[in-house]
Amino acid sequence: MPQWGAGNTRAIEARMRKKLDKDRKQKELEEKKLEEYWRDDDKKVQAKMQRKMEAENKRQQKLDKKKELKALYGEEEKSIKSNKESKSTNKKVTQSEILQKLIEEKKKELQEEKKKKENLNVHEMELEDNINHIHRKEQNNYDEYIYATGIDNVISALENVSFEKTKSVKAAYKKYEEENLPIIKEEHKGLKLSQYKQMLWKQFKKSAENPMNQKE
Repeated sequence: MPQWGAGNTRAIEARMRKKLDKDRKQKELEEKKLEEYWRDDDKKVQAKMQRKMEAENKRQQKLDKKKELKALYGEEEKSIKSNKESKSTNKKVTQSEILQKLIEEKKKELQEEKKKKENLNVHEMELEDNINHIHRKEQNNYDEYIYATGIDNVISALENVSFEKTKSVKAAYKKYEEENLPIIKEEHKGLKLSQYKQMLWKQFKKSAENPMNQKE
C-alpha cells in the first residue's frame, strides 16, 4: 500500500511538471506573438508617419517653388520696365553719341592710314640705292664689275669674280644675314623679305665683318 502511494505521488508530480512546462512554453509563445504583433504595428506606424512626412515635404517644396517663380517673375517684370524707361529716356542721346563715335573712328582710321604711308615713304627713301640695279665697282680688291637683280644673284655673281676672297665673302654675308635679319625686322616692321635683304646687303658692304673691308 505505501509503495502504491509513493508511485502515485511521483506520477502526479511528473504530470504537474509536464503541465507547468507546457504552460511555460505556451506563455512564452504567446508573449513572443504579442511582441511580434507590437513590432509589426510599430513598423506600420513608422511607415505611415514616414509617408506623411514625405507628403508634407513635397507639399512644402511645391509652395517654395511657387514662391520662387513668383519672385523671379516679379524681378523680370521690374527689369523689363526699368529697361524700357531707360531706353525711352536716352534714345535721342544714344543716336547722337553713335554718330559722333562713327565720325571719330573714321578720323582715327584715316590718320593711321596716313601714318603708314608716311612710314613707307621713309623706308623707300632709305632704300634709294636699290640693290636690284647694282652696277658699281667695289673696292680696289675687286677686279671685275658686278651686276645683279637681287641679293641671291649678287651672292651667285660673286662666284664668277676671280679673286680668292669670294667664298669667304659669301660665307660672311650668310652669317651676317642670319644674325641681323631678326634685328632689322624688329626695327623696320611691315617690309618685304627682299627689302630686308637689300638693307642687310647695304650694311654688310660697309661692315667690318665683310672680308673685303679687312686689311690683309
